[in-house]
Amino acid sequence: MVYTDPDEVPWSAYLALGGIFAVIVAALLPWFTQNGDPTTGLAYDDGYTTMGVALATLALGAAFEWGIVARLGGALASVVTIAVGYNAWDQITDYPTHEPKLGLYLTVLGGLLLLIAVIWGSVDAYTDDGDTDGVA
Repeated sequence: MVYTDPDEVPWSAYLALGGIFAVIVAALLPWFTQNGDPTTGLAYDDGYTTMGVALATLALGAAFEWGIVARLGGALASVVTIAVGYNAWDQITDYPTHEPKLGLYLTVLGGLLLLIAVIWGSVDAYTDDGDTDGVA
């Protein structure tokens, strides 16, 4: 289905878009400070990984219009993003001189938003009876 009207786009797709952009922006923000010096997610491979899977999900969403392929890609990207964020969090909190920052929080939040969007979009796709006005 080609979406010609913004009202036709499912709300779960908008939520996924918000999660994707949160992850992309988070990679550019500081993930932690070491003795007061901020370090972005792009200083290590973690930021590149999360930004890459977010951009891949954006491409799948554009190519497959939030269909099953885009939702599967989104599910994989959300799991990778949450896992990378959690792993970075775990490593950062092991050192008393390191402190988590906004970029790391936003990475995990973006991954969770994407996961919620995938679940919501999948439930909508399998329970939709074709009725668009909400009246049975």
